[in-house]
Amino acid sequence: DIFSCKEYGPEKTAKFCKEFFGAKSMDFTVAFRY
Repeated sequence: DIFSCKEYGPEKTAKFCKEFFGAKSMDFTVAFRY
């Protein structure tokens, strides 16, 4: 799980995490909190 008060690009962040952890596949969901 990634939580941040600052906005960030979810696709870019998911790709970074996939490469960092050496995952072969991934799924991600974006939840906007107001």
